[in-house]
Amino acid sequence: MFDKSEQEIMKNWNKDDEVLVSILCMVYNHERYLPKALDSFLMQETNFPFLIVAGEDCSLDNSMKILKEYKQKYPNLIKIVSSENNVGQLENFIRTMNACESEYVAMCDGDDYWTDKHKLQIQIDEMKKHPQCALSFHPAQELYGDRLDKLLAKHHDGNKIFTTAEIIEGDGSFCPTASLVLKKRTFANFPEQFYKEAPFGDHFLQISASLEGGALYIDKVMCIYRKEHEGSWSTETYSNIEKRKTAFEKHMKSMDELNILLDNKYKKEINKIKSKYHYLMAVFFLSKNHLKEFREYIKKANDIYPLELPKPKILYLFRKITPVIKLIKILKT
Repeated sequence: MFDKSEQEIMKNWNKDDEVLVSILCMVYNHERYLPKALDSFLMQETNFPFLIVAGEDCSLDNSMKILKEYKQKYPNLIKIVSSENNVGQLENFIRTMNACESEYVAMCDGDDYWTDKHKLQIQIDEMKKHPQCALSFHPAQELYGDRLDKLLAKHHDGNKIFTTAEIIEGDGSFCPTASLVLKKRTFANFPEQFYKEAPFGDHFLQISASLEGGALYIDKVMCIYRKEHEGSWSTETYSNIEKRKTAFEKHMKSMDELNILLDNKYKKEINKIKSKYHYLMAVFFLSKNHLKEFREYIKKANDIYPLELPKPKILYLFRKITPVIKLIKILKT
């Protein structure tokens, strides 16, 4: 557990100031990783008050016990949002977001963590320099098991403001979740029900926040993203055909609703993303030797937005499919 006291963490705060930043932390079966995440929040050195708002969804491990232990030591710095029954990932996110009563919300799930003690101060300072931006983000370092892997979201040398169109085309991975700081009010840009129905809420939250003045990219690595650890939602979903299809269909429906919400202003970008996801579904079914479904998804992808044949870099991403040449032959027929 973090060794500093509440008083030490809060020493540079004005006691009369309200909480400026809520750290929204989604927690479910994160016992192995949660202390690392909480410590990385508590190590933040800021001249403004922050509060950790942890949404704990009836974990089956000791996640709640850990949160209560931290809460006991840091009663003024941690707020736990929970219930007697599991409500699911999306409902948990919405109730936790609604519990964040601050101008800004920083996001980091309980299995990721921050690496820079000045992260919050840096992002808030930069956002104040660009008041038109309601969203900021930065690159992340991927952690695969115990090994540091590739750098994620290194989009530019130096800071830059990305447009909503670029955020849409970039998909949800364009802005690592653990890097996000946004103005709370942007959550209301889309109806709350929209977030409940969308299977990948992060992307829509990024889009919503970018509508005011783009997304401020800060060229500094300040967080760690754990890739597909045991028990992660993405690992479970994408290894199961029916769950994958259900998530895909919900995502496509949400993209169509997004297009309506945005008055067709970003129809081209939305169609490119829809085409990409149809293509990824095609590759998934090819890996399962389901050629009928493969052809159906490839055709739909090209109908929505014409695709080029996979380039070597893309084929490398699907290196687990053997033989890869099979993909090229079928695509050419």
